[in-house]
This record gives sequence, C-alpha cells and structure tokens, in this order.
Amino acid sequence: MSNVPNGTSEVRAALVELMEANAAARSLLKDNARLLSQALKLLDAGVEVPAVLDQVPVDVPRRRSNEVFDRLTHARHRLRIAVIGECLTAGFSIGDLGRRWGFSRQLAARYAKEWRNR
Repeated sequence: MSNVPNGTSEVRAALVELMEANAAARSLLKDNARLLSQALKLLDAGVEVPAVLDQVPVDVPRRRSNEVFDRLTHARHRLRIAVIGECLTAGFSIGDLGRRWGFSRQLAARYAKEWRNR
C-alpha cells in the first residue's frame, strides 16, 4: 500500500470501512430475522404479544441495530467524501460528480464543500 497515492489510500481505507460495516449489517439482519421468526412462531402458536416480548429479546437487538446502521451510514458518507475529493482533484466538475453519483448538483456541491473544509 506504500505505492498508493495519498487520495487513493483514503478512498481505499473508506472502502474497507464500508465493506466491514456492510458485513456487520448483514450479520445483524440475519440475527434479527431469527428473532422475528421466533416471535412469529410464538404469535402463530397463540402466545399473546406481551408474553412474546417476555420471550424474545427486543432491547439489546434494537440498540445493536442503531449502532450498526449508524456505523454503516457513517462509512457510506466517508466513502462519498473521499471519492468526491479524489475526483475533484482529478479535475471533475461538481455537475459531473452529481451525474455519476445520481444525485443533484447541489448535493454534490455540499459534499465537495465538506471535503474542502475537513
């Protein structure tokens, strides 16, 4: 990695962070699917909702979900900023960036401003 240009290493680090956050989100979703399936089986067996809440944990999975999705959101944002900065350095215009990312020129300009002000 020592031969990687500075901006590229920032993009690379952001990509790795996003890949790790995606893996954590996939794992979380699988765990949540098991809990939801467990709750559904209990409901189908005639167990009342308050009793289901006693048997299927809700609080810890909810907090974990918040943490994992916050991490995912942060990683996605960090990657966007890194890529936009690298592209601006390479001569892309704000309009080019917006078109390539599929969002408005205004949003691309906000990301570019964030990159410049970091």
